[in-house]
Amino acid sequence: MVLATLAYTLQAQQERILEFQGLNKKSVIDDGEMRDMLNLSSDEYPCLYQRKPRAVYSDRYKKPTAMIVKDSKLAVISDGVFYYDGQEYGNEGQFSDQTRMVAINSKICFFPEKCWFSVRDTEDCSFGEFGNIEEKLDMQTSCRIDSSKVTFLSTETVVAKPDPRTIVGMGKNIKISRSTTLNRYVLTFGKSYNLSDYFEIGRAFEASGIFYMTITTTESDGSFNSTTESDIATTWKLSSGTVVDIGDNELTVNGTLSAGDGYSSISLFGKNVHSVSMDDITGELSVEGNVDIKLKPGDAVTLTVEKKPECNTSAVIEEVGGDYIKFPDDTFINIIAEGTSAVAVESGRITVERLCPDLDHVIEANNRLWGVSNADNTIYACKLGDPTNWQYYQSTALDSYAATQGTDGEWTGCAMYSSHLLFFKEDYIHRLFGNKPANYQTDTMECHALEKGSSKSLAIINDVVFYKSRVGIMAYSGGTPTLISDNFGTGKYEDAIAGTDRFKYFISLLHDGKPEFLVYDTNRMLWHKEDDLRVRSFAYHDGKLLYIAEDNYIYEIDSDKPAANNDIKWMAQFGPFDEFIENKKVYSKFKLRVKLEDLSELVVMISVDDGKWELVERIGTEKARSVTIPIVPRRCNRFAIRLDGKGYCKVESLVRVYRQGRL
Repeated sequence: MVLATLAYTLQAQQERILEFQGLNKKSVIDDGEMRDMLNLSSDEYPCLYQRKPRAVYSDRYKKPTAMIVKDSKLAVISDGVFYYDGQEYGNEGQFSDQTRMVAINSKICFFPEKCWFSVRDTEDCSFGEFGNIEEKLDMQTSCRIDSSKVTFLSTETVVAKPDPRTIVGMGKNIKISRSTTLNRYVLTFGKSYNLSDYFEIGRAFEASGIFYMTITTTESDGSFNSTTESDIATTWKLSSGTVVDIGDNELTVNGTLSAGDGYSSISLFGKNVHSVSMDDITGELSVEGNVDIKLKPGDAVTLTVEKKPECNTSAVIEEVGGDYIKFPDDTFINIIAEGTSAVAVESGRITVERLCPDLDHVIEANNRLWGVSNADNTIYACKLGDPTNWQYYQSTALDSYAATQGTDGEWTGCAMYSSHLLFFKEDYIHRLFGNKPANYQTDTMECHALEKGSSKSLAIINDVVFYKSRVGIMAYSGGTPTLISDNFGTGKYEDAIAGTDRFKYFISLLHDGKPEFLVYDTNRMLWHKEDDLRVRSFAYHDGKLLYIAEDNYIYEIDSDKPAANNDIKWMAQFGPFDEFIENKKVYSKFKLRVKLEDLSELVVMISVDDGKWELVERIGTEKARSVTIPIVPRRCNRFAIRLDGKGYCKVESLVRVYRQGRL
């Protein structure tokens, strides 16, 4: 006899989730993944756990916009002011919200301002000193040029703004002559000045200087004796004097006049005299003998001589004196006439420039600053160990470097990989190999590269470069970059800023215009969403990842400070669960096992067949305890579970039991 076939053959099935995988916003997700979450982390993997608290690191800055760490001390730009190790340096408004900092050997460099700050005492600068990466000596002056040296004979600068006590250039064509009264001298200046604003009759007076001059000696009876052309700088001094009379452009003083080279001069006419400063307090007239030359030996500069263009050159400075710059021997040999030792250049504009290209992105690598310029589509590197020199080309390992590239598009950022450097555009990565300019080589990889506006998303963890491209977050480990954010689902992500604690990749970005803060565990390859934190800048300092928040505080990630917030609100949404079997199924029960810590709360909700959320259980505890929460759903094809909590709660397992059969 044949028995009738039953409509259903039912048997119990059980699925256990013991490993919680992280965020996945795609339409179909795996067991243990979450469609949405808030303030969760992988710290207790495979269990599900909340992120560690954050705490205020510093609230002393008015509006911090950027920070880096150098010599284990934090450097911050806040409201245009630079701070190092908590101390203010420089001037208010010296920097902007767009200023970028990069550290190299003993300096912190600033772009686009092209200046530096010294963090140590060195041979060429002191701690706390600022200097310029670019430097320009720009003067309207006369000079003397021999085969290798330019000597400046006055210091009237084109760009200088004289202070109220200084008349710049009044020392040009100054005539000092003896009056009819013994030991009285008349100083006649080349143009009119309001000398009475500076001097009073009877005021003590002294003057001294260095002339490249014509010396005229006259007999005591006034008859002409001789005139001597001096080819050398001659010193003079008028001492023990008193102001006798004040004219429009003449000053009569008594005193004692002396000149160098044994001349006992009564009348001196200086052809090229240094600029003259007048002190309105003491009434002293001084002629400065030194030029404020901020260039240094080893600088590669461009020299331009307005009235002697054949002297224009690019060369490396060998020596800097008070009033001269020396270049390599025979630099100017071609302009020195036979039988002469030097060329005199009458007053004209003379510039000596140490230049730096306009760089859009800058990094430090191998004791050089590297940068890219959109102005000329070029990769640049400074001289080895010297961030102030970008045009040093002497065919040595110290040389600067420049290489123009052929790809289209703007540069978007740069980074250092273990074996080479990376220079990004949105669709290309230019890779530079080699250890010195002589063997530098570049190649180009077409790929999903760094998105414009996300240059701050670059971070390096365990020899992997992470960054934000137009399609998502990428990981570069020497070959073709790999997309690691496929779980983000749809939506537009942009304006990414990232940091790392050496293990995790923390990234703040905009998701469809709204801020979102995500964390990637590089060891477990899991994403977790924390909250809507928006970050301006990250820095890793003293074992802590710091960030600047929009409330103008600097915070630390994963803080262990007692005052840190321990009642974090969190959420996890699982499912929907659907066994994807052809046979019919009936869910009989679910079991959720959690460990609640002190003063924590947990709310469990369920949604069946995409319906509204319904409360299952609400638990609060003063003392830590483990609980198993049974959930008995209505008959459904699929369901989702949502956990909302406050405080710390470890989710250990989620079990679902169902029966299936066949028609």
